[in-house]
Amino acid sequence: MIKPLGKRVLLKKIEEVLKTKTGIILKDSTTESDIYKAKVVEVSDEVSNILLDDIVYFSKFKGENVKIDDIEYIIIEEKDVLGKDIK
Repeated sequence: MIKPLGKRVLLKKIEEVLKTKTGIILKDSTTESDIYKAKVVEVSDEVSNILLDDIVYFSKFKGENVKIDDIEYIIIEEKDVLGKDIK
């Protein structure tokens, strides 16, 4: 695992499986949104509003993709996080 520097967080995108009422699974291309949902897996020391394991939302056009041990992560600046789930 890596620790982000500056005001950045390391995220793992949550893949959502969408089904119709009859159980048909919809492909990503039919349900793709410009807003992604992700779980926070690491936070830099300079970030105070976002905690480990928070669920956050951000634009798909923000952040840098990085692959660690064959797992895709996204490093994003704190200012690019649009919101987070309230626990």
